[in-house]
Amino acid sequence: MASSWSEQAGPAVKQDVASLLNAALDLTVGTFDGSAASRQFMILLDLAGSLNARMGYGADSVDDLVASVIDDESTLRAVLVVPDCGDERSPTLRGYGDHRDGPAFDVTITWRRRPDAPLLDIVASQISHSAWWLFE
Repeated sequence: MASSWSEQAGPAVKQDVASLLNAALDLTVGTFDGSAASRQFMILLDLAGSLNARMGYGADSVDDLVASVIDDESTLRAVLVVPDCGDERSPTLRGYGDHRDGPAFDVTITWRRRPDAPLLDIVASQISHSAWWLFE
């Protein structure tokens, strides 16, 4: 029987993925202000541990976002691609990513907006193996 993603990912990989997901949830909150903020974006973690976001704009596809980092792949430790972070009518963030030192992953997080703060509560989450990869 194949092991789960969490069984194959070491503690450092899990911490890096948690950082990517926290940043993704922060960006999701940023889409609530009614601006034209994109619901698709990427979170990048470089080799030094710094997080950076790349937002989708206009008619950019998720493939366009990924293509924008392919040349920088050697400087990255992990990446999370979020084709749709959800909204208040459909509060589910769906994404996929890869880590240089761990298995690629798919993630689904169902969230709920907290009425008392600009934060999200996690209702349910799942992380599993992904067929998508960036690092060999």
